[in-house]
Amino acid sequence: AEIGGGGAIDRELLARTRAGVRRCLAHWGVLPREPRPVLSSPRLLQLLGKTGSVMAETDGIFEPLRGVDEHVRAGDPAGLVYPIGEIGRAAAEARFPADGIVITERTGALVRRGDLLYNLARPVTEAELGLT
Repeated sequence: AEIGGGGAIDRELLARTRAGVRRCLAHWGVLPREPRPVLSSPRLLQLLGKTGSVMAETDGIFEPLRGVDEHVRAGDPAGLVYPIGEIGRAAAEARFPADGIVITERTGALVRRGDLLYNLARPVTEAELGLT
């Protein structure tokens, strides 16, 4: 199943996928219906764009230090990039450039200089977006 992409398996996405398949099978009468899950209220988020993007500053192996849906502050450590083939060189530390909520995280470990590691967003209201 394609449940998030990147050739990785995320436990939360896997749990959501299993729950969704069970609900579909219950809808079609294959399984008994289960009580509906209590869902959280949706949030409106606005992508920060370039000001909220964390990029790799060197080629190497990326170790993420934060995850999707985490609140971060400008200057917080985002991850480490370990240079390949340069044993004596320390890992390059990537930091978040702004306050925000992590909405995307790179899944692949191998990165090249300039690759996107994270994107941030900020909470907004319908009024701020001109929807009211």
